[in-house]
Amino acid sequence: MTKKMNFTAVLFIAITISCFSFLHSETIAEQPSNYNEPDAGTETNPYLISNLANLRWLSETESAWGTWNNKFFYEQTADIDATETLFWYEGAGFLPIGWGWDEGWEDCFHSHYNGNGFVISNLYIYRPERDGVGLFSRVDRANISNIILENVNITGFDWVGAIAGTLEPVGYPLLPTSLTNSSATGKVKGNMNIGGLLGRSSAHITEVFNCFADVEVIGNIQVGGLIGLTGQMTISNSYAIGNVNGKQYVGGLLGLGLGGIVIPTYETFVIVENSYATGRVNGEDSVGGLVGYCWAGIINTSYATGKVTGLEYVGGLVGTLARFTIDGTGGTPSFLNNSVYDLQTTGINDPVGFQDINTFINNSTGKSTVEMKMQSTYTDLGWDFENIWIIDPTINEGYPFFREPIVNDKDIVVLQKSFDLFQNFPNPFNPTTVIAFENAVDGNISIDIFNIRGQRVRSLVNEHFRAGSHSVEWNGLDENGRAVSSGIYFYQMRAGDFSEVKRMVLMK
Repeated sequence: MTKKMNFTAVLFIAITISCFSFLHSETIAEQPSNYNEPDAGTETNPYLISNLANLRWLSETESAWGTWNNKFFYEQTADIDATETLFWYEGAGFLPIGWGWDEGWEDCFHSHYNGNGFVISNLYIYRPERDGVGLFSRVDRANISNIILENVNITGFDWVGAIAGTLEPVGYPLLPTSLTNSSATGKVKGNMNIGGLLGRSSAHITEVFNCFADVEVIGNIQVGGLIGLTGQMTISNSYAIGNVNGKQYVGGLLGLGLGGIVIPTYETFVIVENSYATGRVNGEDSVGGLVGYCWAGIINTSYATGKVTGLEYVGGLVGTLARFTIDGTGGTPSFLNNSVYDLQTTGINDPVGFQDINTFINNSTGKSTVEMKMQSTYTDLGWDFENIWIIDPTINEGYPFFREPIVNDKDIVVLQKSFDLFQNFPNPFNPTTVIAFENAVDGNISIDIFNIRGQRVRSLVNEHFRAGSHSVEWNGLDENGRAVSSGIYFYQMRAGDFSEVKRMVLMK
């Protein structure tokens, strides 16, 4: 009996030690597989980020961040599980990409990163005394796109966001800097300029487009569900659904928006357009369902529905609507145009908590929940329901949601293709959606559905099709006829050498 017990105890200890060692092992940084190719890092042959080792290499290799005059291109080629970052750097977690604060403004990420819709999950960062914390620290005059972060746990001091601490041009000439088609879920925490996706973003040539966050955001000053602080840049076709907690300048989408304080022009910029927030918002001073503090900015065609609580200057849409002035007279105005909020769910009577002189509220007010789910409420205000918005009782609890984003003319490339896969419609959907495709030649075509872990949940079609336009329907069921859960899914079309993948969202 004693020998058996001793053997069991030894086995248990051995397994425990083995598991402990595994959990505390750290992936070693590894260059992208095509790093040594002659034209690697260019737009036509980008560096390939295919695993956690590659991502670590990018974060730890300053020469890989590029310079003002020499930018690299990166593309993610697979899902990356970053659970292991919990044990990196003695518990401090992942080292943000482009973290060169101690060396000067020029030491940041100057290059372009395309996530290609692949997921980075369970990213952990705990650096409560440092500024500029996120997957990226600072991004300068570059494009970040198609990144999906899931279940992040990120803590920093100032300028903290899931995707980047700050996104802004930091030198001259001022070149475009953008975040597009990206999202995050999880938790972000810090002190000042804290956001679900970005801590801070600025300059009128900076754009955040078609992004969303389901992130619990906790901070003190300038705290937003999507972005903590913006300066002369635009958030459009984006939304935040996570809860936001702070003290001053707290908003469901944006904490503080600086619309236009460039001296001497005093030009006013749009800071929010065609966007919304649904998360609970709690703060003390200047608290809004959409924006905490709007300073010399313009807010257009947006809405809020989350519960809003605060002590002073609390509004269903905006906490404080303020102008910018030097001598106390005149100055750059602010505008709140054609926007609405849910009187019942927000619990707030006024669209704006405090309205400064030389600021303007146009066609912006509270509506009942029933009115908020009526398309006429929005079309009467000039909202675009042909290209941007859609209302479906089965999606987003009946509130307006986005159609697929419009592609700018400059981004359209005409190609002669034998096959083409289109975005599903509706998207998001519940529970049925249609996937359309075209084939210029006869042949066998397969379409499969995958979850965010890359597991196939349904083989939708695998058969011979004549040349032409076709469509198939997915009813939200897996291979065994069971309803799948809400979330992000991918559908892949294969036909000979052709393969294309697109993302869709099932929202129940």
